[in-house]
Amino acid sequence: MRKFTTSAFVLLLGSAAFAQHNLGESSQSGHNNIVTLDQVGDENKSFIDQTGDRNKAKVLQSGVSGLLPFLSGNASLNISDIDQTGDDNEAYSTQLAGRENSATILQEGNFNKSTINQGLELLGQTSKSSNNVAKIDQDGMQNTATTTQFLDGNEANTTQVGDANEGYIQQNGSYDLDLGIFGSYTMGEGNTATIFQDGDRNQSFILQNPLAVGGGNVAIAQVEGDDNYSYQLQVGEGNAATINQGNAETLTASGYANNGASSQGAEAFQSQVGDDNTMEAHQFGAGTDGGNISYQNQIGDNNSATVIQNNVGNMAGDGNYVLQNQIGDSNQAITQQLGRNNNAFTFQDGVSNYVDIMQKKGGNYADLYQNGSGHSATLEQRGRAGTAIVTQYGSNHTFVGSQSGGSNNSIDVVQQNSGMNHVQDYTIHSR
Repeated sequence: MRKFTTSAFVLLLGSAAFAQHNLGESSQSGHNNIVTLDQVGDENKSFIDQTGDRNKAKVLQSGVSGLLPFLSGNASLNISDIDQTGDDNEAYSTQLAGRENSATILQEGNFNKSTINQGLELLGQTSKSSNNVAKIDQDGMQNTATTTQFLDGNEANTTQVGDANEGYIQQNGSYDLDLGIFGSYTMGEGNTATIFQDGDRNQSFILQNPLAVGGGNVAIAQVEGDDNYSYQLQVGEGNAATINQGNAETLTASGYANNGASSQGAEAFQSQVGDDNTMEAHQFGAGTDGGNISYQNQIGDNNSATVIQNNVGNMAGDGNYVLQNQIGDSNQAITQQLGRNNNAFTFQDGVSNYVDIMQKKGGNYADLYQNGSGHSATLEQRGRAGTAIVTQYGSNHTFVGSQSGGSNNSIDVVQQNSGMNHVQDYTIHSR
């Protein structure tokens, strides 16, 4: 066993030393090696290269040294780069405070772990950290990637190629203990999180302001393969969340078309709390091994939720399932399922909401529920033995429904309570 520790600086507790424009480099070949690199100040650079198994690399870049370095100074324009080749390796890059820092971790092999922290919350205080970039690339199986960023304008990108990998991105606002007896959260705005996974049984998680209020954040998950799980949570206003499973992201004149890759047994979960948010889930399945599942939940006003399964160009894929839940006013929910044996469930509680469900090919089922006033719903089913249940409570509801292409189709419409409820169009066609 060979163990080697490299330190660009020695940080003594309570020291007031301050350094800038330093370069730290380390290259190791073998097993069970350790590199620790500490840098203080601005515009520092660190480069670590390890080849072998069970190696560890740790980089710390902070403002000034001391008991709480991230409170006593900022560190900006720093660069951290860690490359590891082998199995069971661990890489940690921490940039405690500052702006426009960059951290990159590249790992090739299996059972590896990557962690990037930009900013830090400790003892009720949050470091001033914004406009940072974090990038993690992993090629192999059963790897884990974790990125945590604080405050505004940060960008996180994670790419994983292989099976059974896990990717986590969390972008937070800040917590200030001095603003009240219970503290106060400050919004984190303009952050971007992107996860790309290619393989089977992968999991991805993106959380933006889970305990605070923010806005203008973007979350994107692009997943290719089977039996994958994608989770997105956003709190605040004007956020956008997108999940593509099965490489169905190409926009054509007639909608989103697949690029050749399919996704079976995939599961997408999206949740947004706040106003003026948008979410989309695109799932493309091309076989009979199991359908895809999409859950969408929104609480707030003027939100939009869209699910498209089995996109333009392919009508295969069995047993797809969509559940959309919206609580608030003037929300919009859209579901398009272009496969066989599809199931769609939409629930809206609020005022002046809108639902549009389209199902094609095979036996389809739709259950639509609206509670409130001034709702509008549109349903189109093309296939055999389609079933639809529409329930609207309140006043001034409108429903437009159409079924065609088969026999034994049925639509059950219930409109209750006072007002101008009416079915604008209600047609069933058999052949």
